Parts: sequence; C-alpha cells; structure tokens
Amino acid sequence: MEKQDVHFRHILLYYFRKGKNASQAQKKLCAVYGDEALKERQCRNWFERFRSGDFSLKNAQRSGRPVEVDETHIKAIIDSDRHSTTRDIAEKLNVSHTCIEKQLKTLAIPQDIAEPPGLSPSMLKQRQVRGVATPQGIEGTNRPLRIPQRSFVLSVPLAAHKKEQK
Repeated sequence: MEKQDVHFRHILLYYFRKGKNASQAQKKLCAVYGDEALKERQCRNWFERFRSGDFSLKNAQRSGRPVEVDETHIKAIIDSDRHSTTRDIAEKLNVSHTCIEKQLKTLAIPQDIAEPPGLSPSMLKQRQVRGVATPQGIEGTNRPLRIPQRSFVLSVPLAAHKKEQK
C-alpha cells in the first residue's frame, strides 16, 4: 500500500508542476485507477503541501506516544510488582493502557485472580451453591476461577434471592 501511495504522490507532483489543480488531478487518477485512487480531499492536502514548498513524497513523522513497546520492559515491571495494573505499566512506559493490554495478550501473561475483599466465612458459604462460581473456583471442577481485577462475583443462592423479593 505504501508503494502505491508514493506512486500516486509522484503523479500528483507531476500534475502540480504542469499547473493543474487538485480536482483535475484527482479526476485523472480516478479515470486510470478507479476506486483505488486517492480522494479529492487527499489530493488537495498534497497540493497544499506542494504549494508550501514541501516536495517530500513520504508521510510526515507522526507525533504522540510510541505504539510499540519493548516486551522486556513490560516483563521487568511485572516481575518487580506482580500486582501492577495495565494503567500503572502504561504510565511508567508512557503509552496507552490498551497498548499494554494488547501486548500482555500476545505475551500470554495470565491475570491474577481477583477476590472480593473482606469475605467472611458465612459469605463464602452463601456463595457455595452447586454450579456457582466461588472465589476458590467453579464448584465441581478442579479449575480455578479467573476474574479480571475490576470484577466481582456477586452471587446469592437463588432460593435466598426469591425469599427477599417476597
């Protein structure tokens, strides 16, 4: 795609130097390349750039945060503090937290199991209903329950819930 974009820009520069305007150049591009050609707004932007004296055909450097993060930096932060959130890591590395989330998925680093704070033994007992998820896992299986950090399991036995509604 990049090569085709540069090719279109060469053509636009040619038409600019011939004295054509952006609209005329875009129509000629569409006549040859059809739907693959640049839109008129893009042609106008490039003609504006040429008029300002910038004849470089490459994309300008983008500002903002870097999109790529070295995975060794992420692993080092996680190793130093296993309970770091994606937002904490993102703040330390000066990237967005979604960038960190995507990187963690590709690295296949498991999330910690979140457990609601301050569960008393009676509350745990209430949660132990057949087939209901408890902080220890899913009853009847040997698999631990994986809950995202910001989620809570708020389950009440169905019979107790119906009694409260009456």
